[in-house]
Amino acid sequence: MKRPYALLLAALLLSSACDKTGGNGASFSLSDLSSTEFTAEGGTFTATAHWEYCKYKVSTDGAFVSLPDFVYIGDVNGTGSRDLSFTVAPNTSPEARTAHLSFQLTDGESSPDAQPVTVTLTQAGKPREAVTVTVQAGNKYQTWDGFGAMNLGGNWSRPVDWSEGEVDSFMRTLGLNIMRIRIPYNESDWKAVRDGCRYAYEKYGAAILASPWTMPASMKNPEQLEAKKNDVTSSLKPSAYEDYAKYLEKFAAYMKDGGVPLEAISIQNEPDWPATYEGCVWSAEEHLSFVRDYGHLIQSARLVTGESMQSTHSFYDPVLKDAAACANIDIVGGHLYGVKPQTYNLAAEKNKRLWMTEHLYDESWSKGTDHWAETMDMLAEIHGCLVNGWNAYIWWYGIRYYSFLGDGDEGTTRGRILLRGHAFSQYAKYIRPGDVRLGTTAAGTGAETLLATAFQGTDHLTVTLLNTSSSQKEVTVDLGTAATGTTATCTSSNASGTDVTLTVQGTRVELSLPPSSITTLRR
Repeated sequence: MKRPYALLLAALLLSSACDKTGGNGASFSLSDLSSTEFTAEGGTFTATAHWEYCKYKVSTDGAFVSLPDFVYIGDVNGTGSRDLSFTVAPNTSPEARTAHLSFQLTDGESSPDAQPVTVTLTQAGKPREAVTVTVQAGNKYQTWDGFGAMNLGGNWSRPVDWSEGEVDSFMRTLGLNIMRIRIPYNESDWKAVRDGCRYAYEKYGAAILASPWTMPASMKNPEQLEAKKNDVTSSLKPSAYEDYAKYLEKFAAYMKDGGVPLEAISIQNEPDWPATYEGCVWSAEEHLSFVRDYGHLIQSARLVTGESMQSTHSFYDPVLKDAAACANIDIVGGHLYGVKPQTYNLAAEKNKRLWMTEHLYDESWSKGTDHWAETMDMLAEIHGCLVNGWNAYIWWYGIRYYSFLGDGDEGTTRGRILLRGHAFSQYAKYIRPGDVRLGTTAAGTGAETLLATAFQGTDHLTVTLLNTSSSQKEVTVDLGTAATGTTATCTSSNASGTDVTLTVQGTRVELSLPPSSITTLRR
């Protein structure tokens, strides 16, 4: 028997008498409970029902109590007993609540003293978590470049995939400003890429990052498009290094000359991953040689390192430590598959931007777990990038059932903004390119589960509060400047971008944060 409760009294038999037809004595009782009243923090408890010639019905008035999968107990023609298990949800709110378990006679002639058996269950409210967040305007860190996603919908036969209306949703409604694209190895597809990017650039000034999955097979050894095929990995021929640099420059110049210039172009998508699809494997030494000797040939866009699958520092270090190679690189780009964002001091010392150029969370659909919990993991990862000095965060497919806009799979509607998109926008819409991160401190009960960031723009201050706990928090934010005019929005598992009620006094803002939620303040 599992009883994770604070039981108040010693064992007690709860009983009610009833009579069998014909006058024989009959009864119903519960054992294994210590009282008709007890407290429970949450979990499962078991009671044993005993009956003699009567039948009772089990019911509850508490929504947080789950009954057994049957509701009737007993038999008017016999005697017996049965274990009953009840599950109680924990109370995450500060208000106390009460529920009753009722066992009421339904069959069998009642004796004059027969009464329903009632058990009262009381849960205390969870202690209020009170946290004070202080913005440290004197502590300034990295400048932010932006948030983005990959313009591809899963169909590699279409070089880009966002309609104009979907671009509007991404960049106007959700606040994205970076669009990542794949460089097709077939030059005949380049026009479709340029045409597909034009609207985002011309209307929103989108920063376009172009990433190659593979170069033409003729430049590789062996000559295959896959990074790994039949257990054989492919790499760029040393004799083709110069040709490949010119190939990347040709694509960047093609986009620029056509009126859709790239913000940046990378050397290779996941050079340290032997993919069985389009790809190319590079060692750290090969990467260094290419960047040092031929990186200067790429002039029409800022040059990004190979985008390591796990943002592995040892892959980038040789480039950053070599003066000639370091001079040819503008951005260190990498992914976060299987790792947490880390501070990269060497990149900061060399004054290189640090971009997270791809990651996704989609396992909750295959594993049947909570989608919002997984979205909270994404938000915590973004926070990790922010506080560890990164300059950009770019998600994988922008249009997918696990992403920001639906694609029609898993019950989604193509182009409709999903809850995960609204959650992402709590960062993307308010932390803008050029904003500078400020220091923050958090103190008080529950401070360890509140992730706070602050960014200062030319005419605005943004504070984002990620409540990772299951408890409501009462938060005071000291902005360090007059708080008049501050507004806030919140997204949680059941609300998207709702307005938040604030109390403003001097430099301080007071508000409540729902459990497992993200709230953004804007002054």
